[in-house]
Amino acid sequence: MTTWITDENGNRASVEHFGSEEAARNALATLINCTNCKNCTYCTYCTYCTRCTDCMHCTNCTNCTNCTNCHRIKYATSPIVVGPFRSDGWQFVMNNDGGIRAGCRCFGNIEQAYEHWNETRGGTPLGDETTVILDALEALAKVKR
Repeated sequence: MTTWITDENGNRASVEHFGSEEAARNALATLINCTNCKNCTYCTYCTYCTRCTDCMHCTNCTNCTNCTNCHRIKYATSPIVVGPFRSDGWQFVMNNDGGIRAGCRCFGNIEQAYEHWNETRGGTPLGDETTVILDALEALAKVKR
């Protein structure tokens, strides 16, 4: 059973996640203008975030870390290549570790990303668009390295 500490804006911090009730309360005290967020620290103007750290201006995020000025960018950490927004509004990011993050998806490498979108969107306009974006990220990453 999870023990939640809740602030006046509906933000919640679990004692289990932060390790103690005091740590959970301290985490809630770092939030600025956040509403209904869960297990976040140092977030600003966020909504519905989960397990965030050092975020600003986020919306509907999950598992974020070190995000800044995010809007529908999930898992945006240490980007080496920030790609374009797909037609459905999700932005693609390649990280220093070679992982791909886009929408609610997080892949350890670009091959896993290709595999996922080929299986789930292959042969569709969104799948074709995603392949073009992944190709561009891969090419840009080679230039940056």
